[in-house]
Amino acid sequence: MNVAAGKGSFDCGFAPDSRSKILAQDDNITTELMDIADWRKKIDELDRRLVELLSERARAAVEIGRLKRNTSLPIYEPERERVVFENVQKLNQGPLPGKDLVRIFERIMDVMRNVQKEGLGVTQEGAKAETELDADVND
Repeated sequence: MNVAAGKGSFDCGFAPDSRSKILAQDDNITTELMDIADWRKKIDELDRRLVELLSERARAAVEIGRLKRNTSLPIYEPERERVVFENVQKLNQGPLPGKDLVRIFERIMDVMRNVQKEGLGVTQEGAKAETELDADVND
């Protein structure tokens, strides 16, 4: 079935492996869109990259915390956090709304403040993740 939509059209069909796929055609370029399993693989890869970046950020926070303690600077710097929130909003190109991005970074900053205070404790193998349902995480 071909349905006209603006410049292009959408053709719904089934791939040979019987997983439902959608074919999109726009200006004579046909692209096979991913199914849910493909999207989940993509999300898993993005999560892996986020973990790497958050770990790198945490290592930087440990060093900043060490410098702050050695120079008697406060761990909490509201002006610096405001600048970070402004920066991420400027970088944001969507689709995530700016207010949601700020909420995510508020949480990241909260965790990084704790890292600055305490340093990094338990290694990855020894750590057990808590969920958003845990009382001390859900503030």
